[in-house]
Amino acid sequence: MSNSLKKDTTKGVFWSLIERFGTNEQKHYYLKGIADSDVNFTVAWLEPGGSYKEQGIQLVGEITQEQIRLSGVKTQVPDVELAQHVLVPLRINNEITLIIVDLQTPGISVKHQDNIAETRKLSTVHFENVTVSVENVIGQIGDGWGILQESLLYYNAALSSVAVGAMEQIVEMAT
Repeated sequence: MSNSLKKDTTKGVFWSLIERFGTNEQKHYYLKGIADSDVNFTVAWLEPGGSYKEQGIQLVGEITQEQIRLSGVKTQVPDVELAQHVLVPLRINNEITLIIVDLQTPGISVKHQDNIAETRKLSTVHFENVTVSVENVIGQIGDGWGILQESLLYYNAALSSVAVGAMEQIVEMAT
């Protein structure tokens, strides 16, 4: 999948996620940039030895003075080199919460992972005492799992439309 198709697919997912669950401030800050392709996201969901199930999310965020501090590792994070922000599912008070983290935040390091599929770049993202404002939470604290599941519906629809478009192009080229 080309970089432009990857951006278009994730653009649709994150646009709908922020449009539906973001605060007015988040909508104002991110939506125009997403639409103009100036702002790109990825998601850091999987953890080493974990799964994509709710119990696989073990990264803990601690709230102190309107800040969330997180330390831990996310793996197989797609297309970090194309993104400025990462959506991180984590646990606060043992409930799944989603938070947007700027990839330039101090304490973040990214390491490329070897991968069989050369077109799909995967990375490991380390969070070492990363501090993020509580204003970066998407939805409410503890609502993250439901929001994540609903966002997957948008992702699957976007990915399917890319596949249909690619098939149409192949048929057109072959005829």
